[in-house]
Amino acid sequence: MEMKSQKVVNCGRCSSSLRLEGVEYCSLCLCRVVEHRVKKALSKNLASFRDSKGKLAVVIACPDPGSLQCTAAAYLVRRLLGAAADIKFASEGGLSKALKNKSKAVITPMCADDLATAFLRLLIGNGWMVGKAETSSPLNILESVTEKELIYYAGMKKIKYREKEKGVLKQQIQNLQARYPGTVEALARSGRHLLEKD
Repeated sequence: MEMKSQKVVNCGRCSSSLRLEGVEYCSLCLCRVVEHRVKKALSKNLASFRDSKGKLAVVIACPDPGSLQCTAAAYLVRRLLGAAADIKFASEGGLSKALKNKSKAVITPMCADDLATAFLRLLIGNGWMVGKAETSSPLNILESVTEKELIYYAGMKKIKYREKEKGVLKQQIQNLQARYPGTVEALARSGRHLLEKD
């Protein structure tokens, strides 16, 4: 029986290091890319959310504060904004109150996989699995980061989180992503465009 040799694939950014399995980047570039994407999302409209002392008032809307998305979002906001941000968490129950407070930036940590899954659920008639208030929030800082990238990032930065079971649809989308890279990103973009029209 003939053994197939694995093709060595270098990083899509620096071309000098080996890619991490299932993503386009090496470990060093992945950290930079994730932080760059989140910084770009944060800079979109945070200036108007400063309090009287010049601090940014940020609320991270998380149904599960121990999840990968919520813990990574909190870590990234602290890392990128530092002491300039006053960070609070809101559960689903406190989300509508947080959204009414125009002096606070509400962040929804939905990664590209979450958006792709929600978009497909909408297409097959199950509706958005997250509250409408969450999806219409002014800022989603993880929308251009896949769950796989987030898992690697959390591992490299030693971010502790509670793993939760993936739904069948999300697992199927991730299987498609493994076979056809870019699937998750394309579905997430479609979901974002649909939300922007609402």
